[in-house]
Amino acid sequence: MPLALLNRFKGLFFNWSPAELEKRYHHLLILLAIAVIAYALVGLGYDFMSFKLLKVQRNRPAAASAAPGGVLRKEPPEAYAAIPQRNLFGSTDKAVAEKKAEAEAAVEGPDFSTLVAVKGIVAGSGKDGFVVVEEQGKNKQMLYKVGNMVAGAKLVKISRKAVTFLVGDKERVLKMVETSEGPLMPARPGQPTVAMPARGGPMVISRSEVDASLRDMGTMLSQAQLRPYYTDGKPDGFIITNIRPGSVYERLGLVNGDVVQGTDGRKLVTADDVTALYNSMKSNSSFMLKIRRGGSDQSLQYVFR
Repeated sequence: MPLALLNRFKGLFFNWSPAELEKRYHHLLILLAIAVIAYALVGLGYDFMSFKLLKVQRNRPAAASAAPGGVLRKEPPEAYAAIPQRNLFGSTDKAVAEKKAEAEAAVEGPDFSTLVAVKGIVAGSGKDGFVVVEEQGKNKQMLYKVGNMVAGAKLVKISRKAVTFLVGDKERVLKMVETSEGPLMPARPGQPTVAMPARGGPMVISRSEVDASLRDMGTMLSQAQLRPYYTDGKPDGFIITNIRPGSVYERLGLVNGDVVQGTDGRKLVTADDVTALYNSMKSNSSFMLKIRRGGSDQSLQYVFR
């Protein structure tokens, strides 16, 4: 039985001639050819599209590419810095810039001009100049030179009407405290403003008026402009200019252009010598000044009563 089926199957497919096969399966062969051609065309189409897409992706900038999954690219925090800087949404009463400025001011501390006051200046180059500075709240004046420390700041420059301090890494310029114009002690009726020497003797000056003009070192230096004077390149006293009316210099009979060279045998060339002159006038009942006026040397004697 199986052998009979096999022979029958062989007769169906292998005993046909080519003409009979073409006649029986003509339409089937046409459909198969169409399917093969369509498959080939579809493959070519996919290959062409893949090549185009790959070329576009290579030319596209990296920054413009979207994140995987269609998620938008997240901007860095710096892109939103303007919002708190300008306080755009009004979330706080002050912008970041204002808060930063306040923080820097708090770190720097109070204004240096509220800590010290410049009471007097003797302008000079290098070590010859000095200033009288009073620290607020201490009611005490001290002499300082360039390089000295004052209330945590360094004195770096002295000019005629201002002093420069280095506070941290910043410079602060302080002007000398202005005093009221006019006589410090108005002369009483019938009394001359300038001390007049007795015949062949010293000048007699009221002790109370001198004390009023010499309340402190700053007051003395603020009544005239003092500058170091040099002879042959060496310090030789202090030249006096801009003497104020009613000042202690006027009462001592000094005039603009006088060079005060010494007092009671002590030369006047340094800040310590000026301090010695001030103390002598405050405490002694008499003293002497050696001055140069108009190219000639003079000695002036004084008595306080």
